[in-house]
Amino acid sequence: MEVVEKISDRILIINDGNVVADGDFETLKVNSSVLNLEVLFNQLTGFDNHTELAQEIILAMNEEV
Repeated sequence: MEVVEKISDRILIINDGNVVADGDFETLKVNSSVLNLEVLFNQLTGFDNHTELAQEIILAMNEEV
């Protein structure tokens, strides 16, 4: 996400088929008072199960080895 912040001139975040953010990172940051895109994405989409998802991926990869 850090690279997206730096190189994108427009960021579009879609949640459940609806556009919840649209603009350059500086504008999105000012409008939401967050410091990075990952936090903004999580706030707008309600995504908060990073740990569980990562564990599921690791388990699936280990099963295939």
